[in-house]
Amino acid sequence: MKMIELKLKSRFFRLMGIALLAPVLFLSSCNKDDDDDTQEQTISEEEAAEVVIASVSAETAGMVGQVEEASLLITAEIDEDDCNQTVTGSITGSNPPGTVMEYTYDYNRSYTLSCDGSNEPQSLTYAFTGTSGYNAPRMASDDHVSSEASVTGLGSSSVNLTFNQSYGRNGSQQSKIRNKQAFTSKVSVQTNNLVVNKLTKKVESGNATVNISGKSSNGSNFAYTGTIVFNGNGQATLNIQGGGTYVINL
Repeated sequence: MKMIELKLKSRFFRLMGIALLAPVLFLSSCNKDDDDDTQEQTISEEEAAEVVIASVSAETAGMVGQVEEASLLITAEIDEDDCNQTVTGSITGSNPPGTVMEYTYDYNRSYTLSCDGSNEPQSLTYAFTGTSGYNAPRMASDDHVSSEASVTGLGSSSVNLTFNQSYGRNGSQQSKIRNKQAFTSKVSVQTNNLVVNKLTKKVESGNATVNISGKSSNGSNFAYTGTIVFNGNGQATLNIQGGGTYVINL
């Protein structure tokens, strides 16, 4: 009888141990799932890259689109009568609703032309600020935009314009990929010797550094850093530090 009794007691304690352990395992499992859900809510590199791409591409009235607008102004309208003068104005644009890339922008802009003693244009300071938005297949955004550029190569002997520019874009986004989250972001792009052909008004070469940071709708912060190389064939390459490479159609 003693042997049977001991076996029963041993079995009883084993069952009790399993019963006590089960809630701990269950709670651990729930905590793991919660952590995974939180991780999934973080804005992904892919989503951040989409915002940078749209901030740069002319297809969404990004930075390159405004560089092309400035190049057109410089080659078609600015002359020696503007020497050492600051000129202000406004510029607006939009793509019709229903197109693949919808966008609008409304900027106040100014430029100051510096000339030498012979009234030969030497450099131009070009700035604009205002609002811009886009609705693209993978991302939608409403932003405040500001930019300041120093432009050289204005002389008649030069076939290219060169832009060194600080471009900033702050706003709110709605992702249409991954978890389709809403978030806010701040994008800054600093170009280095961005070369634009005077005849075609297209970017031929140059590079830029880019930073994007912000917060998702659940309060999670995110930040990415990268570089952009302008390849001269209507495309640029975005390289995220420690991450992937993305093609930008300019």
